[in-house]
Amino acid sequence: MKQLAINSLTSLITGICFAGGLILAGILASHFYNDKSSFPELQYTNFPAGLIVIRHSVVQGRPSFTIRGSVKNTSSETWQRVSLIVDIRAGDALVNQCENDIRGEFLPDTERAFEIECYRVSGSNLPDNVSYHVAVKSAGKGA
Repeated sequence: MKQLAINSLTSLITGICFAGGLILAGILASHFYNDKSSFPELQYTNFPAGLIVIRHSVVQGRPSFTIRGSVKNTSSETWQRVSLIVDIRAGDALVNQCENDIRGEFLPDTERAFEIECYRVSGSNLPDNVSYHVAVKSAGKGA
């Protein structure tokens, strides 16, 4: 009986030390292998001039209210991330706001496509007074 208790205690201590070693190895690995240079800090501009939503339309047949369109960069800046916002209104009341990002290099005088899905608004059988407005909310570029 005494030997069984000693073996159980030895197994418990071995398990605790093994788990502690794994945790310590994970912390050290994340410290040494966390490459922050691959995620550069971006400087954001709210409602930037030169980024224009040039066309957009509602996608029919989707379960959620979905808008597809294009943004054109008419500025001389190269953007890394562009955030779009959609305001959905029923009459004068704001029903929902949806956002989506366009990621990747967005060069001057180019267009990028986008699709924004608003999950809390149905994509079909909407009343006639439902409208939406798409705008470029912000854009980020390398520091």
